[in-house]
Amino acid sequence: MAAKAWRAKRYDAGLSWIGGPKMYGGRQLPHAYERHYNELEARYEVTNQSYFGIGLGMVAPTINDHGQQEVRDELLPKMWRGDLIGCQLFSEPVAGSDLAGLQTKAERDGDEWIITGQKVWTSGAHYSDVGEVVCRTDPDMPKHQGLSCSWSTCPGPEMSVAKLALTENLRKTSAFVSRVLGPRLVADSGEWGTYTWGGFVLGMPAMAIAGGSDETLRNIVGERVLGLPKEPGIDTTSPFKDIPKNGVTGR
Repeated sequence: MAAKAWRAKRYDAGLSWIGGPKMYGGRQLPHAYERHYNELEARYEVTNQSYFGIGLGMVAPTINDHGQQEVRDELLPKMWRGDLIGCQLFSEPVAGSDLAGLQTKAERDGDEWIITGQKVWTSGAHYSDVGEVVCRTDPDMPKHQGLSCSWSTCPGPEMSVAKLALTENLRKTSAFVSRVLGPRLVADSGEWGTYTWGGFVLGMPAMAIAGGSDETLRNIVGERVLGLPKEPGIDTTSPFKDIPKNGVTGR
């Protein structure tokens, strides 16, 4: 992948994590230096670096701040060099915007943890190598407690099925937009500075409602700003295992 090759060149030249610790390949300089470098790089045609957005913007900082020493030593240099791409394994079929409702379990087995469950709607999962996964480790605690975060390699065969489904859905969506709005809208000439307008037209409305964002923000404004009562039916005190899930308790 060209994006990984460019990231590796930056890292080897000391320009991938300018504000990061020297022990992980950074220069430990003020973040202003990194902003200046990014402004300079933006003037040139370089390979698309969006593949690393979630991994370096969210996953790597979490590892750096909260990960065990051996995890930081193992993952941070590889992620900032581009050898590994990270994603966030958060959402589940019944736990989107209500992340605390997740049911994926992590159970200790000797020195290891066995993870059982399903993660969906994971941005970039089909090309990621490592995932930050949130699991329920103590179902006897209320739903907003008993949760733990760990890091796991992304599975190959299972993830490839999701990648095929995503590719087919994108193809069908693009064809639909082309028929309804005209082929020029979804055309991308490939010239520097051009933009895929099909992605813009479909993506911007989706971003507004992704993960229930609009509804979540309305609830926050209503409860914290306007002082309205909380939505009914949110049990924050009972053990998670006793809370009904899809009409069934004890799961």
